[in-house]
Amino acid sequence: MLPSLRWRFSGSIRRRLYGKNILIVDASRRGNNLGNLRTARLLFGDDGSGTGETQRPPTEVLTDRREIKGENRMNNFVYEIPTTVYFGENQLSHLGPELSRFGKRVLLTYGGGSIKKSGLYDRVVAEIEAAGLTLFELSGIAPNPHIGSVREGAKICKEERVDVLLAVGGGSTLDATKFMAAGACVDFDPWRFLSEEAPIERALPIVTVLTHAAAGSEMDCGGVISNPETQDKIGRMAPPMLPKVSFLDPANTYSVGAYQTACGAVDMISHIVEVYFNRDQDLQMRDGGMES
Repeated sequence: MLPSLRWRFSGSIRRRLYGKNILIVDASRRGNNLGNLRTARLLFGDDGSGTGETQRPPTEVLTDRREIKGENRMNNFVYEIPTTVYFGENQLSHLGPELSRFGKRVLLTYGGGSIKKSGLYDRVVAEIEAAGLTLFELSGIAPNPHIGSVREGAKICKEERVDVLLAVGGGSTLDATKFMAAGACVDFDPWRFLSEEAPIERALPIVTVLTHAAAGSEMDCGGVISNPETQDKIGRMAPPMLPKVSFLDPANTYSVGAYQTACGAVDMISHIVEVYFNRDQDLQMRDGGMES
């Protein structure tokens, strides 16, 4: 019954009661706090019709295990997303100038070759050549990217004195490219970033062209890498790996098959759920965004 109550209250009941200037309980709270669920049923009725005890004065309505007039607590945070995002069609015309901001030597990374079938590869290369940049390539980055690709990318960056990395693909390509960028700036095996949490203090600039809507790797500083030799799969986040620029054109996702599109949808839901079910009970604005 809990899931149906949660969605019912976060939808029509809220819209119906806001117009009456009634403060209502956030019935979408999670965890084992059944007091919130009981309070919601008291206010709105078990059938979700909103016919329950809705005329209680706002100051008596309980929310998040305390009274409204009781404890006031503020959640401190730092919100900084310096990634420049080009969203929409025909934005690749900005790719050359953006890459040129970081240097002349570009390492292009991608997966199994689907970007060549879709024509995206040709458009990307044309923009790079028009800007007069020198291009190097690393293809074959697998889903659940392996440390071997990271090592190879870092090696190319060092040998060819690469200035900027351009990741074209989905989350796996972007994740691997982030650790290549960091690995290019150190003298040790990049697997140590994950196995030993070696410091990630620098990384080469990263630009991304996203082809699959899923994990949000185009605007975060993290990634997950697998090591077949040790049977490990480890994630890590570090601010230097945050992409400098990302190109998000929905048209680049049209060639993705139905199965992979469904996988991306499940991935997005998983990332939402893992944040939604947390121990902090005072995130109404963020919860509302996730519920919508």
